Amino acid sequence: MTEPFLLRCVDTGASLTLRRVDEHEWHALLEAGNLRAETPVYVEGHFHESSSFARLFQEMARDWRGWDDVRKWATLEGEVELGFSIDRLGHVTVRIRMLLDAVRAWRVEATVMLESGYLDELARQAATFAGS
Repeated sequence: MTEPFLLRCVDTGASLTLRRVDEHEWHALLEAGNLRAETPVYVEGHFHESSSFARLFQEMARDWRGWDDVRKWATLEGEVELGFSIDRLGHVTVRIRMLLDAVRAWRVEATVMLESGYLDELARQAATFAGS
């Protein structure tokens, strides 16, 4: 069984946890304060979505001194969307959006802060989680 992938905010402790259910499904859990939201994540284009997930973290680790614009990753169906930006001090802001119910358009959004020095470890974890 693959270890879960965890993004935890250095300021608030808010977190996004991704768990692999099988090769076609992940489970996403967002916890922030009194908020707890979870949803299945169908990874139909499993290889593409998994490899692009791992590649994103590898590229951010390589560019730990900074990058332009927002780096993004999302599942094909939009159940989870991640946007990463970095400031001059090396603080990485992660915007997390989750689609909980497409019919009712229920969504949840949270922002977590990471330190750029943690990007190498996240890249290793992402590669392991994604099976790269």
